[in-house]
Amino acid sequence: MKSTSRTLVATAVVAGMSLPLSVYATNGMNSEGTGVKSRGMGGAGLALSMETGSIVNNPAAVTGVGGRLDAALGLFDPSPRQYELTGNPGFTANQESDDKIFPIPFVGYSQPIDDLSAWSIVMSANGGMNTDYGTNFGAPQSYTGNTGINLEQLFVNVTYGRKVGNLAYGVTGILAY
Repeated sequence: MKSTSRTLVATAVVAGMSLPLSVYATNGMNSEGTGVKSRGMGGAGLALSMETGSIVNNPAAVTGVGGRLDAALGLFDPSPRQYELTGNPGFTANQESDDKIFPIPFVGYSQPIDDLSAWSIVMSANGGMNTDYGTNFGAPQSYTGNTGINLEQLFVNVTYGRKVGNLAYGVTGILAY
């Protein structure tokens, strides 16, 4: 039994060491959590209410975070973002986006109403997958502007929650821009 466990551990170690050392992956414009603590735990704020960011994904969490004010500014850097364009023989072009770092704000406030209920207001954002290319190779020659996308989202969540026995319930109204 011990040799089987040692073999499994050794296999797992070798497999882990064979993975690439640098990975350029992202969740796109959706972060893995809302708020500093939740993001630091890979999005575990959904089940573990430790800050107002947990309320964005789980409205019932408002009953467990207490009275608090949280604020954060994340910097998202999805670099490198580029593409290579090939066409007619001898035509090759490389483009790299001029947009590099994107600020992603978060502010949340929660306040208990009594021992069983609470309310909150949380502002969070998504974005950062924007691009800005200096040359648009596919455009007509009369077009001289840049090309790219700019996708930004801002959410304001207003939440009310109440404990009923061993359970907590919450309802959120979301204003989105």
